[in-house]
Amino acid sequence: MNTENDVLLKLSSTIPNLSKRQKKLALFICKNCDRAAFMTASMLAREVGVSESTVVRFAGELGYEGYPELRKALQHVLRERLERTKRPCNLEKLSFSGEKFLKYLNSDAHNIKLCANEENMKNFERLEELIRECSEIYILGYDGLWPLAEYLENGLRHIRKAVRAMREDELEFLPGMENNSLMIVLSSGRKSPYRMAVSRYVRENGGTVALVSSSETNSAVNYADLAIYTENSVGVMSVIRALTARPEEEKIRDKNIAESENLRMEYKENEQ
Repeated sequence: MNTENDVLLKLSSTIPNLSKRQKKLALFICKNCDRAAFMTASMLAREVGVSESTVVRFAGELGYEGYPELRKALQHVLRERLERTKRPCNLEKLSFSGEKFLKYLNSDAHNIKLCANEENMKNFERLEELIRECSEIYILGYDGLWPLAEYLENGLRHIRKAVRAMREDELEFLPGMENNSLMIVLSSGRKSPYRMAVSRYVRENGGTVALVSSSETNSAVNYADLAIYTENSVGVMSVIRALTARPEEEKIRDKNIAESENLRMEYKENEQ
């Protein structure tokens, strides 16, 4: 039996034997699993209108050792729903050729140019301000972008000490986030109620969510304060490099660009 069926069966089978207050808890969790999965016992109690001890006893009625164990089970429910949306790749249909390599290089170059729009520029400047002003930074890397989350964490440490990259299964930090926290979400755009719930929870508790996504269909944008769309993961890396560039690195980059442009002009004149 999977975690989702296990939790839902426990809820439905115990409802007849629950007290009136505990039934309110069960109904709220069934209808708002994405929210309840990231609430502390006291937060859930306030939301439903019961005491914190009622929440603790409720977890015991379901067979859990405590409320944290119940909350972890609810988080697994959301993760299982995400896993069901994944589809395996058929290797037999993949092609390998030099032309394919060139095609994707040209495509990436084109997509990066598309990212240089006014909306992205405005949101990038706002993100830089948030990084300087927030009390702490959390970075989530979805869809294989975890290495980029770690890269961004290391790069931001010269600006802020309170920076932490998090995996999807390391979200116990959420109840302890400060009001002025910033969560940067790196994603390729796969829709997920679980991710929406995480972003919504952060915003509802005084934090700010910044989305850097390679797809405008990303569902987390509904709960993000700002979003930067990059068309592909290469663009995501460009955003990260810009956010983490030190002043001395920017000077070297500008010098290299100027030298490259001079060489290009000289080559063009010689051709003529």
